[in-house]
Amino acid sequence: CLVSGSGNVAQYTVEKIIQLGGKVVTMSDSNGYIYDPEGIDREKLDFIMELKNVRRGRIKEYAEKYGCKYVEGARPWGEKGDIALPSATQNEINGEDAKTLLANGVIAVSEGANMPSTPEAIHAFQQAKILYAPGKASNAGGVSVSGLEMSQNSGKINWSREKVDEMLHEIMHNIHTSCVKYGTCEDGYIDYVKGANVAGFLKVAKAMMKHYCDIADTPYVKEMSQQDIDSYVDNMFDNSAFVSAETLRKAIDEKGIEILNDPACVHGMVIYDECVNSQLKVIESEEALANARQLYTEGLLEW
Repeated sequence: CLVSGSGNVAQYTVEKIIQLGGKVVTMSDSNGYIYDPEGIDREKLDFIMELKNVRRGRIKEYAEKYGCKYVEGARPWGEKGDIALPSATQNEINGEDAKTLLANGVIAVSEGANMPSTPEAIHAFQQAKILYAPGKASNAGGVSVSGLEMSQNSGKINWSREKVDEMLHEIMHNIHTSCVKYGTCEDGYIDYVKGANVAGFLKVAKAMMKHYCDIADTPYVKEMSQQDIDSYVDNMFDNSAFVSAETLRKAIDEKGIEILNDPACVHGMVIYDECVNSQLKVIESEEALANARQLYTEGLLEW
């Protein structure tokens, strides 16, 4: 495995790989990277943790101690490996780096940083149909554990490290399941970017609907159960029928939920993002709807 960075994410990524029987051969910092063909074991990782967390040293000291390769001012993506785990910083894998990784036989890229791959790199990974996990899914563990910490604080309880790790494993498993559900293409390839985007949208949409059920005064809305909400939102997705918050609120306020249960109405509303001040525009005409569906079919329009 090729791992970049040497901070918290990189350190615990290496720890987990070691636990699972994998072999990590690279780590890095802002000055350069080390390449250890023998692999970074538990003892070596402990040295890196002490080096970085206590002494605030540079990764070059690892190479000096263990006699391995150190490359100044470079990133590790030119080395050979099966899996690449960018865990350092934004835009650390560009289009050329992606081509090099693919040429060297990388079969999976899983992000552990915020947007470490440029759009050109992402496109290359998807075109090659390797497993590419975007940070919004694969790097969700940090914020998830923060949520678990908040739960412990509010409940005045204390969980063991093993308990938290077990709960985190379940969270990540559910994220993967959602990505597979919404990202599986006709040819069987799993587009984790699409899967993560759709799953995230539906989660927000369901929360939005639940919020409206809680605050709306109309009897139609008040009578909706959580199961009804989930079914409705899933139906919206299945029919490519997405409505904006403004449109949904207006429909609820003026005519109750019945307007949204009318197939003719639902099929006439699709949201697309024009990237204008981050506002979602609603397509209401049949002609515009047909055009939007054609763009989506051609891969030019994504949710």
